Amino acid sequence: MEIKNTDIDAFPDGWFSKNLEEISGFITKGSTPTTYGFKWENSGVLFLRSECVTSNGLDLSQSMYISEKTNIVLRRSEISNNDLLITITGNVGRIVYLNENFGIANINQHIAKVRIINTDIDRKYVFHFLNQNKYRKYFDTIVTGLQNPVKLTPLFQSKQTHHFQPKQTYYFQGKLTPCS
Repeated sequence: MEIKNTDIDAFPDGWFSKNLEEISGFITKGSTPTTYGFKWENSGVLFLRSECVTSNGLDLSQSMYISEKTNIVLRRSEISNNDLLITITGNVGRIVYLNENFGIANINQHIAKVRIINTDIDRKYVFHFLNQNKYRKYFDTIVTGLQNPVKLTPLFQSKQTHHFQPKQTYYFQGKLTPCS
């Protein structure tokens, strides 16, 4: 297998680049129900806050509940099976993958949901890919507040690029599975 060298890394010949936006049907952040006049509930639809998305996985002890009516109003930020969640403020870049049995919930504005709809893409691989030490270190350098959330889509798009840059271009082969 031939390897092509770039300024940043080396990749097997035949790999192609895709950015997160190209493989996702929907990337958005959540909302806080109380901003819209809704109240927290003792039960109902699970509501995740950024504290729920940890470097060790999902921590539901920090979750809240909203009513079905609130969830309908906040449908844009509803999450479900196979979604990726990424913190976009505070401790930027903590990522969790919601397994096939997760069900539905909703998220606040400090979490982005990434819904990969391309059936040629292995969602778990994208999760592991973004959790590599290389990207964890990159995310750790980002300090944001509410005013400057990290963008998950590229600032510009170039299908001709040969650089591997976090948040911009990702290199994959075929079905986006690990290559040997």
